[in-house]
Parts: sequence; C-alpha cells; structure tokens
Amino acid sequence: MKTIIKFAAILIISLFVTSCSNNHEMLTVINPDGSCCREFYSSVDSVFKSGNMDKNHNPFPIIIDSTWNISYPFDESQAFVRRNYQSVEELANTFKLKPSHSWSDLNIEYRFNKSFRWFYTYYDYSETYPKIETSFSPLNEFMEDDDIDFWFNGQPNLTSGMNGIEMKEYTEQLSDKYNQWLAYNYWIAMYEILVDHYEVFDLSVSKEDFVLMRDSLFHKIKFSDLINTENNAYIGKKMDELLVSNKFTSFFEAADSPITKFDDDFWNQKFMKYMEETFTFKLLMPGKTLKATNAINQNDTLIWRLTAYRMVSDSYTIQAQTRKANIWAFIVTGLFIVLAGVIVFYKKKNK
Repeated sequence: MKTIIKFAAILIISLFVTSCSNNHEMLTVINPDGSCCREFYSSVDSVFKSGNMDKNHNPFPIIIDSTWNISYPFDESQAFVRRNYQSVEELANTFKLKPSHSWSDLNIEYRFNKSFRWFYTYYDYSETYPKIETSFSPLNEFMEDDDIDFWFNGQPNLTSGMNGIEMKEYTEQLSDKYNQWLAYNYWIAMYEILVDHYEVFDLSVSKEDFVLMRDSLFHKIKFSDLINTENNAYIGKKMDELLVSNKFTSFFEAADSPITKFDDDFWNQKFMKYMEETFTFKLLMPGKTLKATNAINQNDTLIWRLTAYRMVSDSYTIQAQTRKANIWAFIVTGLFIVLAGVIVFYKKKNK
C-alpha cells in the first residue's frame, strides 16, 4: 500500500530520472521554404518489422499510417518514422499523439514566422504546451512564485552567484517545500475518506471538529520527516495516538480498506499519468541560432528535455530564432557597389 510519503518521493524521482518515464526522441526540422517534417526514433521488435504495429508492438507515440515513412538506417532493430508537412500550419492541424498516450489531450500551440530582411532571413518557431490542470491546492501556498518558476523551469536563475554548497542547501529547501505540497494534497484527498468513515473511529470529538482538525493533524504527523516510510499502518498508528483511538490502525491495515482503493485511484488519475511520459525534443532550423530558450545546442541541433513537470506551474514554451544569410543579396549588393564605383570612376575620368 502506497503511503503519502512514498507518493512524494516517487514522484520526485519520476520528475528527474528519465528511466522512470517513457522517453521518446522527437525531431522537428524546419526547412528554408517553411515546410517541415517530424521524426521519431526507437528500438523495434520483429513483430513491428513484420507490419504488425498495434499498441503492443508500436513503441512510437503516434499511430503509424500511410502518411509516415519507416526506415531502418542502422540495423533492423532500430527504426525511424518520418512525416513531411507542407507547412507548420499543416503540422499543427494534423499531428496527433496516439489516443493511448497520456499527452494526447494536450492542446499544443504551434507558431512559425519567416521574415525577409534583404541580407538575412529570420526564422522564429515555438511550441507551447498548456498548464496541466489539477485539483491540487495552489503551489504558492508553499513556495514563492520565483521559487516555483525556478524549481520547474530553471528560470529565473536564482542560484546565480552561489557556490556548490549554497546551491545544494537552496535546492534542498525547495525540495522540502515541494514534498510538503505533494504530501499535503495527498493528505487532503485521503482525509476525505476518513471523514466519510468518521463513525468507524469512535472518536470523542464531533465530526465537525474532526473536519477542522485536518491541517493541524497533517503538521503533527510530520510526513516530510518520514521519507522512507512505506507502510500506511504508520499513519493509522499516529492517528490513534493523536486522537486517542484504537480504530485507525485496523482501518488502514484491513485488506478491504477504502484507503486501498483510494491509493489506486489517486495514482491512476490523469495528473499522475502525465508524469509517465517525457520527450527528448530536438529542433533543427535553417541558419545560425540567435536565441533558444533553455536549449542545449548540439551541432546546430537544439535539444530540450520536455517533461510534464515543466507544465505544472504554468504553460511551457519551446522557442527558437535563427538567421540565414541570403548569399545572393550580398552578391547583388556587391555588384551594385562595384557598378556604382565604376560609374563614379568614369564620370571623374571624363570630366
């Protein structure tokens, strides 16, 4: 049976360790004429290669139909699937994740702009992923707004000027606050189960008072100090101690306890499922990169780690701007300069 603290610890790990999630490599290529393509790479099994691409043998996050081209450039255990689009607008209108993918319901906004300025052509591209909706209490009840933005997206850079020890102390403080937020929201949901079964516990306090005790009990149990607790019976024992009862422990330990179903439902809610998926998002655009927010530039390929936790506090935007030199414009301008020079020279000579 999962505990509130195990919930906090595991979700923290799932946010920062790729191996805990389904990670997909997704490459988007923007061409100079505004057309584009999207490509995925993955290991595949023999059933996939034989043409059976059902949900049990399709490792890609999309349904592979006739619009996708499949290739095996290295060996037949690794496949690339690629689809070309006439424009980013077509990509926005037709690209869909498969229905079984946790992110399939996200309304992603795509933007592209190509700007000609004689010597250079500028390309701007962005994808905005919406904030994930949840019934959880607001994060700013536990963390400052700048701390929230830094914790989830690294901006603003609040560790500037800190040494390694100071950074560690600061991020540990944020981790504690974040754990408290997660634990508190789990506690709120679980406490509703306890209130619904108030009569079972034979308490000396009224049901109304028991409802009002929710937050004070949360702080007295001190969940954040018990990261390694893996037995929900501990919560029952603490509740028995705090409320002078002998019914909470057996309630939590019972094989048919409502807490068991609650645990399963909580872990299977949509918000939790979002965390199971991540993308290594790669973007290749024409020319030289001028701006790429929070990206790693690897041989002109921009790389982001796209994870659901970046969408917890607000929408998340992947954005880049590049500039491509118009060689012909330099040549034409050079010829005009030379021609103008020749004209001036002959005018002076003929005077």
